[in-house]
Amino acid sequence: MDKEISIDAVIVVLSDLAHDEFWNKFIDFIEENNWLFGGGINPKKNLERTFHIDGCTMVQPSSTADEFKDKFIKLVEENNWLVKSFDIREIVDGYYINPDGSQGKHVNDPI
Repeated sequence: MDKEISIDAVIVVLSDLAHDEFWNKFIDFIEENNWLFGGGINPKKNLERTFHIDGCTMVQPSSTADEFKDKFIKLVEENNWLVKSFDIREIVDGYYINPDGSQGKHVNDPI
């Protein structure tokens, strides 16, 4: 079983952290948890020190979206960042998992 967590988040940093430094902190977090990340981190246009994370994290089959969220929020708090928006969804074998635990749409299905 393949399990991923999709993440769409906007984070505001309160220091002069450069894009590369933010990217490195995020990837260090992913690697410390033995996860893999596919996606990107882009600075938000016209919003200084604001970064958009958009992608999927491959996690262990026993991991949950709540576990990912708790660890991600800890990363944010430890770095004194702010969460402007945050959306995660669990994906199992290519299908989104609905909040009630049922199988949702395939990731390739039209929205």
